[in-house]
Amino acid sequence: MFGDVTTAGRIDLQDGVLVDGTRAVSTPVTATTEKLELTWPSITAPTVNLEPDKQGGTLAPGAYSGLVLKSRSEVTLTAGNYYFDDISTEPESRIRLDVALGPIVITVRNSATLKGQILGTEASYKRTLWVLLGAGTTYAETPLHGTWVAPNGRVELRCPNDNSAHRGAVFAKQIQISSDALLEQVGFDWGELLPLLRCRVLDSDKDGVNDCDDGCPSSALKSRPGVAGCRAPDSDRDGDGSPDVTDAFPDNKARTTVNSCSPPTGIAVASSGSLTSARAGRRPKGSVSSQAAS
Repeated sequence: MFGDVTTAGRIDLQDGVLVDGTRAVSTPVTATTEKLELTWPSITAPTVNLEPDKQGGTLAPGAYSGLVLKSRSEVTLTAGNYYFDDISTEPESRIRLDVALGPIVITVRNSATLKGQILGTEASYKRTLWVLLGAGTTYAETPLHGTWVAPNGRVELRCPNDNSAHRGAVFAKQIQISSDALLEQVGFDWGELLPLLRCRVLDSDKDGVNDCDDGCPSSALKSRPGVAGCRAPDSDRDGDGSPDVTDAFPDNKARTTVNSCSPPTGIAVASSGSLTSARAGRRPKGSVSSQAAS
């Protein structure tokens, strides 16, 4: 083992085991505990199923029934929160992690089988979190990329076909690392991620949408501002394209503001420029004609 080891108990080294750093036994270890309750989104999109050689582009953060990648297919995940019931990736498929705008949190409710590649940059190892909620075993046959947290289940790290190392961290109820597999510990930036995790479980306006995914976190009326803003409905009763909240005449399609130029009811302007009565169909007394005398 490369590094230092500190334990409140003892350290037993079996034959052939080496710790190249310091060993501290019977030493109290202080840990900071964060308890977070996960609220699953109420709206779930269908399973994203990419057939062989299919390029899926960038998948928007959100909740999906599942993610299935066939051989040589590819999808990109970007900064934000993803929720999947299940994930299954075949050999030669690719998940790309784009953390340029922030960390990625991937939550899997049931099972995850990862046989394809997980690609990213040096930064993505520290900015990607996999939350595995299932009680079964999650097998990593492709190099681990990021931090895995499996509070209810077991994580098994197998040796990838190319003999490359797993990079990241694992927290699980049970962990098994194959004898021919190598795990390189990469520290996770929890300080950056915790605010994002907290907003996933907060629903300030009690509208059923967590604050992370709510475009109007302080207004239960809407979860997206729309054209009228967070605190007003986007209704348009007269269908003139102007929302009722900004329409001075919400029931008159011809007018939207007090200064609009629609003529008053019962008056029409003739093509000659003379003012006529629309009701009588003839020129009233005192009318003015714009036609010049010859």
